[in-house]
Amino acid sequence: MTTAPLLITDALPTGITLSGAPTVTGGTSTGVTPASCPASGSTTAPCQINTGASVGTIIVRVPVNVAASATNGNNTANLDGGGDPACTAATGQACDPTVPVPVTTPVVTVAKTASPAAGTPVAVGQTITYTLTSTVTNAATTTVSTLTDTLGTGLAFGAIGANPGGYTCNAVSPIVCTLPIGTVPCTYSVSYTATVTAAATTSVSNSVVPTGGPTCHNLYRHQPSQPDHHSR
Repeated sequence: MTTAPLLITDALPTGITLSGAPTVTGGTSTGVTPASCPASGSTTAPCQINTGASVGTIIVRVPVNVAASATNGNNTANLDGGGDPACTAATGQACDPTVPVPVTTPVVTVAKTASPAAGTPVAVGQTITYTLTSTVTNAATTTVSTLTDTLGTGLAFGAIGANPGGYTCNAVSPIVCTLPIGTVPCTYSVSYTATVTAAATTSVSNSVVPTGGPTCHNLYRHQPSQPDHHSR
């Protein structure tokens, strides 16, 4: 049984903050001192387990929020007291637990298709349907993902499809479609139409430019955005 309070100091990594006060389960102690445990901020100090904790396992759960600025969740808690002379405020002791926690970042990839397909001859007055598809993997997005699609000479914007698939889009060229922060991993598609006009010469084209974080820019280094060309 502990003969003194056990102070728990857990300095949270950059981008990680408390989302509520720590809670305790197990043992016969009166638990974590409620008045001493912060419910916000970046450290659990001066939270403590009261004197008289029984022999056994006591679990202290620390709820947190993870911001986009977090790079990892690695941290070490410092335990001080409890009556154990080897458990002091000094760091790196046997009673100071360390846990590695990787932070998963979202990856957004973007693809574009056309119907009729690129390279297919089209005539003035014909309608082309373009489809933009964003695939979110690993984790929910932490920034707004934006697709900007500018129609080339000889194309007149028609309309956004009836089901924009999670996107919010305008209705004019350049077409700007966004997925909000917190978009969960999945595949999202939006289609729009464009009509070939008399201003078209030997071909018509347009390209989509994604923004919204380094993952989008990385994608377009590996898979460069290529215009969709249709010959007349």
